[in-house]
Formats: sequence, structure tokens, C-alpha cells
Amino acid sequence: MRPRLAYSSPMRLVSRKESARPPQEPGITLVLGSGGARGLAHIGVLQALKELQVPVRAVVGCSIGAQVGALYCAGTSPEALADTALRVDFPTVLRLFTPFPFGAGLVLDRGVRKFLQAGLQRESIQDLAVPFVAVATDLQDGTEVVLDSGLAWSAVRASIAMPGILAPHAHEGRRHLADGALINPLPVSVARSRYPWPVVAVQAQLSPRLRPEIGGRFRRPFGWFQVARLANETALWELGQARLRECPPDVLVEPAVREHGCFSYHQATDLIRVGYDAAMRHAQAIRKFALQKGAIQ
Repeated sequence: MRPRLAYSSPMRLVSRKESARPPQEPGITLVLGSGGARGLAHIGVLQALKELQVPVRAVVGCSIGAQVGALYCAGTSPEALADTALRVDFPTVLRLFTPFPFGAGLVLDRGVRKFLQAGLQRESIQDLAVPFVAVATDLQDGTEVVLDSGLAWSAVRASIAMPGILAPHAHEGRRHLADGALINPLPVSVARSRYPWPVVAVQAQLSPRLRPEIGGRFRRPFGWFQVARLANETALWELGQARLRECPPDVLVEPAVREHGCFSYHQATDLIRVGYDAAMRHAQAIRKFALQKGAIQ
């Protein structure tokens, strides 16, 4: 077990105070990080945790991790999450990410908003079956924002607002919220500050050193987007690694998502499988930490 290091960077919190609940029940806090479509591996991790009978007592999500986490905390089973993901084909991806180059993001908001509202209805974060918070970034002052109140779909929409792709989102009076990955791609520090259970974190970002070889040229009209994506992924990886050195989880699950891009939502079968396999490789450690506060029934 790596030592727990305190992370002292200031966080801007929204309404709910830090949990003072003692860890009387067995289980874990699950941290689901950013990674675009690679974050579908989070679903496989949830399937593995269910099979291992490890109780998930709270979820902290960032970007795609916030989306998967909110749906799970609203009562959607891992099987139902997988079924939804498997029905997303390439035409669906195009409908969700319809280009609209005249706003604050490349993608029109309508499809994404409709998808989130359909899955989360009018659920508020406070009423979710499992405690949940999402992490976003305030573009106005560059601070971390922990979203723990208001409509769940709106909090997720803020957390997934990748700059240049989706426009910033207004949530609970904050007008300029963007992707939480800009400041905390794998928010273990938030989990440590909020919840008493051991932390299992899922790293869906891909190390640039494992990136498949780039072939051909960067051709127009999409060459600029490819360059921007690779640069963004490199920056997020390095930031995430620095955060992990300062505040490591008890168990770090790293799905091998080398062959998949951040927009490969139509490849859900493989992504879910690698998430499941990665979690199962850590089955013994996960169960050990989950059992620290009691016995799994």
C-alpha cells in the first residue's frame, strides 16, 4: 500500500459539506477518471466489482467518469449501462457529436444534452441512491469545482465540457464550467476529502508512451483536430500522473486501452471487456481494502 499524501490545493465546493460519516460499513469509494470513449472501461470495472461483491459506497467522477458514475449512482445496473453502450454505433456517435463550428464548442450541445437527460431524468445529486460528486473546472478563475447538488445531468454536462469540443455549461449559478480533467483528471484527492472508505481509482487515460505509432501525414481539414487531440491527451496524462503522486489511491486500475481513441464509443464491447479484465487483475487487493471495515456478505 502506498502512503497517503495530503493534497493541499484549494477546492471550491458547492453546498454539501464534507462527509463526517464513520466507515462502519465495508466497501470502497470509486473514482472514475476522464478519457473520452476509453472511459467505457469504467462499465467493465463496475461489472467486476458486482461480481466480486464489493460494495461501492460513493463515486467521484470526472468527465466520462462522471457520466458513467452518475448513471450508476442513479440505480442503473452495470448490465444496463453495458447494454446502452453496446447500442451506440458509429451513426449514433455522429448524431451525438454533430459539428456546429459557430459556437463556443465544435459540437452542438443538443444531442449530448438529450442523451444525459434521458438517462438521468430530473434526478438531483442529493437524491441519488449512492453518494456522488462530479468534478468540473471554472474557466473564469481556473479553480476546481466539486458539484454535489442540483440536477445530476447538468453536473455531468459541466464535467464533460471538453474545451473546443463542448461549450462550457452553467450549473447552479456557475456560468463557465468546463471539463474537470483540466484540473483533476482522476480526482482521488476529492474522494479522500469527502468519504472515509478506501479508494479504488480507474485511470482511463492513455500514456503517450503507449500510443500507437502515428502513420501518414496530418492532412486537412481534420489534421488540426488530430494534433490538438494528441497534445491535449499528453497534457492530461502528465497532469493526472502528478496528481496521483501527490494523492495516490489504495488501488489503481489501469485498463489497457491502447487500440482505442477518445471518440471510439462504437467500440464499447472491447472497452468494457478491458475494464473488467483490469479490475479482475486487482481482485484480491480490492477485496482486501473493501473488507477493512467489516465483512462482505
